[in-house]
Amino acid sequence: APFICQSFCDKIDVVEIDSDLIHLIDMTGYLLPKVNLIQDDFFNYNIQEKYDIILIDIWQDTSGNFENEFNKMIQKYKPHLNDNGFLFIPLLDMVGVEY
Repeated sequence: APFICQSFCDKIDVVEIDSDLIHLIDMTGYLLPKVNLIQDDFFNYNIQEKYDIILIDIWQDTSGNFENEFNKMIQKYKPHLNDNGFLFIPLLDMVGVEY
């Protein structure tokens, strides 16, 4: 998603927990400098900015209740949307959960 969006977005922040994956992506050099890779846990990340779009593209944490986990993420990230911004959560669309 960041590769596709980098051609038309001014700034992209990606929160990724896996440092090896971040290192691998950095080594390829296919992302522009405006793509900021942040090593952190998406569930605990302390978001500081507002965005036009927040894409929550993660797999379910199998340790808890599926809908409860996503409701917590929606509550956490929705206030960080600009006016007319939106959350996009493909996994919920695939399993038919409305948000």
